[in-house]
Amino acid sequence: ATAGWISIANTSATQGFTNITVPTFYRALVVNSCGNVYSTIATVGLHNYWVGSISNDWNTAGNWSDGQVPTVNPCPTVIIPAVMAPNVYPVLNPGAMATITDLQINAGASLAVTGNTLQIAGMITNNGTFDASGGTIEMNGGGAQTIPASAFLTNNVQNLIITNSPGGTIGGVFELYPSLKLGNGGYFIIPDRLLS
Repeated sequence: ATAGWISIANTSATQGFTNITVPTFYRALVVNSCGNVYSTIATVGLHNYWVGSISNDWNTAGNWSDGQVPTVNPCPTVIIPAVMAPNVYPVLNPGAMATITDLQINAGASLAVTGNTLQIAGMITNNGTFDASGGTIEMNGGGAQTIPASAFLTNNVQNLIITNSPGGTIGGVFELYPSLKLGNGGYFIIPDRLLS
């Protein structure tokens, strides 16, 4: 992060910002004929944004931008960005299961699920590497879900559990070993010859 303050033009009572990728500090400067007065500093934090500065453990709170392991609230999307060394990418190892809404893996980034379960209630957007060949993915959304083509490394998932009663679609070829489980009325439309 860059040290110092940047002036912004603002004549309204609110200021909106988008594409913030690091926790950011803000303060207001009120100028009048009697002098300048600064507000207290406020932090705009990022939730569910991987930084990987401590270890590769998904369940270590300090590896996340806001110091909290992701949940479905308050922000729906978990983002795994490309990180610079010495930071590392997340691995969901044996331990507490992860429950999220949407998963976004950016280009150059990776996520591995090994010996654990990642519950996804929303969408998977993978522009990097998503290795589920040693773990379990559970699609448990309240609305229709799609597993996109090439969502997983080498199109392999060790275990897929579908507890999504509205159903969904598998968008491309992938291999399941050893199991596919359907529960809670869950079903997925599997186009011909896409599952082995």
